[in-house]
Amino acid sequence: MSGQLRLQQVARVELGTYVTSLAWSPDGGRIAAAHDWGSKVAVIDTSSWRVRATIQRSSAISQATLGFAAGGRELVTRPGEIRTLHNNPFVFGVFETDTGRPLRHARWPTDFPTSRVPEGLAVSPDGKFVVLFDENRQGGYLHVYDVATAEFVQAIVPPRRVTFTLASINHGNHLAVDANYSLAERHPSVRKAIEIFDLPGLRRERVIPAHIPSFASLAWSPQGDRLASGAQGLDSAPDPTTGEFRLWRDEDPIRVWDASSGRMIVSFAGQFEPIGTLAWHPSGDLLLAKSAKGTGERGSLVQVLPAGGGSPVLRYFAPGEEVIRVPCFCPRAGLLAWGEEGAVRVFRLIPA
Repeated sequence: MSGQLRLQQVARVELGTYVTSLAWSPDGGRIAAAHDWGSKVAVIDTSSWRVRATIQRSSAISQATLGFAAGGRELVTRPGEIRTLHNNPFVFGVFETDTGRPLRHARWPTDFPTSRVPEGLAVSPDGKFVVLFDENRQGGYLHVYDVATAEFVQAIVPPRRVTFTLASINHGNHLAVDANYSLAERHPSVRKAIEIFDLPGLRRERVIPAHIPSFASLAWSPQGDRLASGAQGLDSAPDPTTGEFRLWRDEDPIRVWDASSGRMIVSFAGQFEPIGTLAWHPSGDLLLAKSAKGTGERGSLVQVLPAGGGSPVLRYFAPGEEVIRVPCFCPRAGLLAWGEEGAVRVFRLIPA
């Protein structure tokens, strides 16, 4: 695609309040949408734009926690809130997408003490692996599970002062996470770094130091050779020269990194923050960024940027204070879906 673009609405699917998570099936035939603050998951058939099945969860979870497996026939999602291991030992469930029927559940490793919901869940694009990430009394951790068996495979529990808050997996089963060192021994002047691991073995392949405030988003390109990162905004972080903490704002809140060398390829200045979501077009030529409209303003701004750098080719301001959630592209057709209060909207990008 070249030149300026605009949005052409394809469908609007009414659900309950507050769509909090979205995921496309690999073939684009289904969309999974967590709504009602995450207490329900609707599986939408994209040929009819009707809800095919509904999965009920025991309580609301607002984080992005959905992924497809088995070619779109199965859906991976976390259960409701885990208060203690005694009353809910499950960390995620696998459900049949056509009926919503539960198929299997994964359990915490018996020797791993925790009593809280993990911060996040990432599903590999091929649906083979699930990665859980969060922290417990020992510090941060990464857990890998096999989706087909729901069995625990591998774990990393790094030093106490290292935690993880974002994760993204590419088609080559390489896991990228943001690592918060909190002045740990390694990279003492770096608060944030991108670490890349292989799956399922969790062998660390590369560390990309990033002298910027906190990440708010992290996304692999469809080709798996680049990573996009979005900044949280104004934050307290150590100065890369002196190591002293200060309030600062990243002048280039969106950056694209070469995954093999760790080199920053391009950055985008002047975009509003925080960058809540980054999503790649399946061509790899375009990068979508969802952010606030501006400092102190409510509502959402969606921008589509040329991945090689340059000015936005599309800017969409949500009406009033409406909040757009979790925009994502269909991996095949290139359709764009996002959540709003009570609905999922689907668009096509067309020349302006």
